This record gives sequence, C-alpha cells and structure tokens, in this order.
Amino acid sequence: MHWFFDYPWGPALTWLVVFAVLAVLAVSFWTIRREIWSAQGMSVIGLRLLALAIVVFLLLQPQTKEVTSTVLKSHVAVLVDTSKSMSVRDSGRSKTRFEMAKEILTATGGDLLEKLKDKGNVDLYQFSTTLEEMPPDGLAQLEKPEGDSTGIGTALSDAVGSYGEAELTSVVILTDGRDNSGQDPIEVAKSLQLPVFVVGIGEVAQDEEREERDYAVESVVYDRRVIVNRKTDVQVNLSSFGFPMRVVPVSFYIDGHMEKSTEVSLGTQRPKNQGVMTYMPTVPGTYNMVVKIPVEEGELDDQNNEKTFTVQVIDPVNRLLYIENEPRWEAKFINRELNSNRNINLQAYLKITQVKTLILGSLDGGTTSKPPLDDAELAELKVVIIGDVGRNFFTDEQIMRLAKFVESGGSLVLLGGKENFGAGGFGGTPLATVLPVVLTAGDEYLEAQNTVKVAAEGAAHPIFQNTQIDWSLAPPLNTLMTTGALKAGATTLLSTSDGRFPVVVVQNYGQGKAVVMLTDSTWKWKVGQANTQLPHDLHKLFWANLVEWLLPKKSERRQARAVELFTDKDEYELNERVHLIVNVTDPERGVARDALVTCKVQTPDKKILTLDAQWSDISAYSASEREGYSTSFTPHKSGKYSITAIAEQDGAEIGRAEVSMVVGDPSLEFRNTNIDEELLKQLAARSEGKYYRPAEAGNIINDVVYQERKIEETVKHEVWNSWWVLITFVALMTSEWIMRKKRQLA
Repeated sequence: MHWFFDYPWGPALTWLVVFAVLAVLAVSFWTIRREIWSAQGMSVIGLRLLALAIVVFLLLQPQTKEVTSTVLKSHVAVLVDTSKSMSVRDSGRSKTRFEMAKEILTATGGDLLEKLKDKGNVDLYQFSTTLEEMPPDGLAQLEKPEGDSTGIGTALSDAVGSYGEAELTSVVILTDGRDNSGQDPIEVAKSLQLPVFVVGIGEVAQDEEREERDYAVESVVYDRRVIVNRKTDVQVNLSSFGFPMRVVPVSFYIDGHMEKSTEVSLGTQRPKNQGVMTYMPTVPGTYNMVVKIPVEEGELDDQNNEKTFTVQVIDPVNRLLYIENEPRWEAKFINRELNSNRNINLQAYLKITQVKTLILGSLDGGTTSKPPLDDAELAELKVVIIGDVGRNFFTDEQIMRLAKFVESGGSLVLLGGKENFGAGGFGGTPLATVLPVVLTAGDEYLEAQNTVKVAAEGAAHPIFQNTQIDWSLAPPLNTLMTTGALKAGATTLLSTSDGRFPVVVVQNYGQGKAVVMLTDSTWKWKVGQANTQLPHDLHKLFWANLVEWLLPKKSERRQARAVELFTDKDEYELNERVHLIVNVTDPERGVARDALVTCKVQTPDKKILTLDAQWSDISAYSASEREGYSTSFTPHKSGKYSITAIAEQDGAEIGRAEVSMVVGDPSLEFRNTNIDEELLKQLAARSEGKYYRPAEAGNIINDVVYQERKIEETVKHEVWNSWWVLITFVALMTSEWIMRKKRQLA
C-alpha cells in the first residue's frame, strides 16, 4: 500500500491553487500581525492553520493504493456420450461402453476426473442430442444412457461457446463416435482454438460378427394427410442381412388394430424389397400407425423392426365432382390441381366408352353405365365441373337436377370443348338457363393463338382482386369458343387481349354460382410457364382462386369445427423446430382473432409443455391460410408427441382439437453400433489434440493443456473523502469561532 495525490485539476494547477491560498492567508496574517500577537491570538492562528491544512488536504485529494494478485487456473471440459449406442456391450466385454466411460472417470477405475481437478478446474457435461452440464455426482446418479441421437459437433460447439476468452484450454470427450445428428464434428474441430483429447470407447465388429442376422423396416412412404373415404397406399421399404431367402410377413396397424398385412420376399438374393398396402379411412381424425415385421431370434437389433408414423384423416366437407370425357390435356392438368387442393374432396366420373363410365376418387370405384347424379349425390356436393362430355352424356332428369343444384346454392363450371358447345351442347336445356352466356347451335370451336387480359370488371372480382399480375404475359391459349351474348348478370373475368372475345365468364344464379370456360387450353399456362418472366404458376393460381370462390364461405364451412390444429409437418428430426397452427372460428362472427389459445404438448417421457399461441402471419407454414394462431417448440427426444389446442373466448371454452406427430427415429442409435475410430482420430488431429483407447486414457493427465493466469487488482481508497476529515474541519472552525468571540478578537 502506498500514498499518492489525485490532483483534481492536474498537478501544476492544483499546486498553483494551494500556493495561492497560502499566499493570500500569509498576506492577511501579516497585515494584522500586531493585533493577534498574544497567546490568545496565536491560539486562534493555530486553529486557522490546522483548518487551512485540511483545506489543502482536500485540494490535493490524497489516496492510498493497494495491489492484490490472484492466480486463476483454466478450465477443462469433460464431455461424456450418453446416447443409446453407449449401452452396447461389445463382444468379450463385461461392461457396457457407458460403464467403461464411468470407470475411466471415477474412483472405480482411472479416477481421471479427480486427477484433472488436482491440476485445475474441471467441468463435467453429458451429451447426446443436446449438451447438458452435470453436477459433480452426476455420473454416479446416471444409470444408463438414453439419448436418441449423437451430436458430437454440436456438443463441442456448445461447450466451447459457453466459456469466455482464455477460460477453456482443453476438451476431453469420451464417446463411441457414432455421430448421427447436428453439426459436422470435423468442421467444428477445425474452427476450435484448443485441443480435443478423445477417448474412443467401443469395438469394431469382426467379419464373422458382421454376419449376424437382422431385419429392418428402413422407411415408410405414405401420405401424411389423407381425405376420408379415399384409398391411399402405404409403401414399406425393408432390408435384411444374414438371413436366407424367405417370405416375411408385414403388418399394418391403425391405433393398435391390425388393418392390413402383406408378405415380402427377403434374403441373401434380395436384401432389399418393398411392400405396398392400400387402405381407405372412413372416419376423420388423427391416427397413429405402425408398420412392423416379426422379430426373429438372434437379430442384431430388435428395435428397427417397426416404424411408427401419424396420419391425419380429414373430411374437407367440400366435395367436388368432375365429369370428363376420355383423357385430354386440359383434363389432365385440371385434375392435378384439384387433387393437390387439400380443401376439397375430389370425386370423378370419366367417360371411357359410350356405355361405360369409370368411377374415380373417393367414390366406390369400378365402372358404371351412367353416373347416378341423383338428389342424394348432389346434396353431398359443393361444386360440379362438366368436362367435354356433351348433353347426351346426361339424362333429361339429370340436367334438370344440375340446374336445380345451382339454384339451391351449388356451383357449376362448364369447360370448353367441342362436345359442350354447338349442336351437341347444352343450348336449349334447363342447364343453359343458369349459365352466364347464351348457348346456340352455331357456337364454334376455334383453333387460334390468343393471349388474355383481365377484364375491367374482372379486376374487382374476388378471383383476381388480390392478384397483381399482368396476364397478358401468360403463354397464349390455342383454342376459343364463340357463343351468343353475355347475360345481364354475367361478369367477364378474362378476355382476349384485343377485347373481342370473352374467355372466362361467371355469374351468381339463385343461391349458387356458374362459370363458363370458353377455352380448353388453360393447360398452356402450365407447360409454357418456363418461357415467361412471371414468378407465379398461373395455372395453379387461377384454378385455386376459382375453386376457392366457388366453395361456400369459410365461416359457413367451419361452423361445425370451431378449433382446428395442424402441424407444418407430421414427422420431424430431433432438434427440428415444430410449428403449430391453430384455426379458431366463432360460428356467429367467423374467424376469432381475440381468442386465448393454449397448446399442451405431451412429450414421449410424459412431460407436459404449455405454449401460448399468438395471432400471426402463418403463410410460411400453411398452404391455404395467411393468418392464424401459431406457436412452436423444439423436440429433444424421439417418439410420439400428443398435442392439444384449447381455445377460449370471454372466459368460456370455444373448443379444442388434438393432433399427434412422430419425432426422430428411436432405432437410429442402433443402426450401426461399431465405433467410428476414423472420425475420432480425425477429430483429435484437426484440433491438435490426441486420440486414446480406454487403456491409454490415463495419459490424458500428462497431455491436457492447463494455463495459469495472474490477475492483479488495484484497490484505491480516497483518504480525503472520509467522515473524520469533515468532522475535524468543522471542529477546528467551531473552536476558532468560540475562542474569538470569548476573547473578543477580530
């Protein structure tokens, strides 16, 4: 400790002020020297001089400075792999890999942790999918490894990133190297500024051990979202090794009940094969499905003989019937767009001969001589699209029913074609009454190139009002129908670019809607898209908007389902963000924007996460919605997640919805259990560390890098800024004042 002055105005100016004060005081004393030249006067002078000394003391601001030194030892992070592959007991070993790692680190074996602690600070971590710091007794409490994947690169990156500069000097990692998730460990190692000392635990199976037998369900190909009463396929990809050729039974379960089964040949001559099973769900809902094959005795891994997945069966309510002649380009591309629209349930009749019609979609299948199109069938439909079949395809009663269908609130689209217009068309029939154009026997089918534009009245129509696109840039159509005049209530949406001919005409009729397409070549917009400068798929956009307008309003469609819950996917990898989308509808007011929406997520280990969903832009996660309630979470454990969305409004529950999903692959850690020594050796080399086998792990204590840092801390004490200085000054001035008054001195 030593003293110093902290000059408030710099040394020169401060001393100048001090001398100035002393000079002024000296002059004043000199001028009154005769008056105070006595014992009493000298006492007063003494008190004043002491007070002046304190003033000078304050001006110079004396301080003490004390320097203390502290020696800091650096940290070493010890990372232990706790993924499921560490539960493997290698051939000839009495302990699992994880038990060997514990033995190396604790007093039962090499006691590496305590030896490292003797040299510096040691921090213990466990890792699998994520990195987690462990308490000092964490290893003793951990009985077995249960991680669903191994992310070595992510663990290293997270561990190093949690320390400040120069705090961490080495990393020790004990693992079998079966890296299967997260960041590339080699790339992470190259970016580190410190060595990684790797202990590789595990064995490489010998050739004869590789011939151990195993069956596996490699993958399942399926539709994550299917429409009720529509047939769909489940494709199962299987593999085997070590087994002779045989027929393997494959079973397909829905919510625990076996739905279908098939047999697949597998063996040495055919180590990979696939089976396909077809099912047709009849009830909407979310179903947990399992595909499995029997576990045979002696299999290397009995965890990979089945796969679980989730399928959402929906009833979009909006059933659409498409009636078409023999296949043509227009029908092919329209059918693709309709099938991809998840808001509709597509049914179809395809005329293949004069007396035979093929039934497609979610109907019963097969063929019929004529479609029924009775009142019961039409009552289930929202939209009917009539392809180029002509009036003779229908009976007079069916044409009458179609006209009443529109009057009663249904929507009808008449597509362009040679059969629908002219002498064999619908002119003069009850159906012609509901259409927006007058059909005549003289209607013509023209083959000519025509570009289109949005008509002035069409730009304000719901189909186009939110679509800022220059349709004149679209590929030209090559067909056109000429008809009679437009009816009084008709609206032209698209016309030829010269304005001479309408191309798409719509009108409201009764409670329904009717559309006439005066071309059969909108498919040209699709195939010619690559040659345009437009960033949109015009064919998809047009038909999606048209169908959306033809369907009943969303508020009408959703009255029966107040809450709908969706995930942006149905299967996720570990640590992949899950987005939940919730639609909430108030039957009286439509979409409810002011609801309180909560999502409860049950994880595979039965924990419950409670998430608040907020109204936001969901267009990135939903193909059909722009806004809705959403929230998200990141799963760190593989298995089934059950989610419930609950919506409340004004303190009362509106409704709730449930959905399930599958995260990760529970068998991922057992697909290949051999130690990956090549990866671990590269990891050590790229970080300028070292690789060890378990028997060599004790050498780490000699190789690990420790550093000591001496930190000096200077502590200053402001002596002048103390209570006793003030009290002394006040006491001196008070005493001087009392003495002067008592002695009647000036």
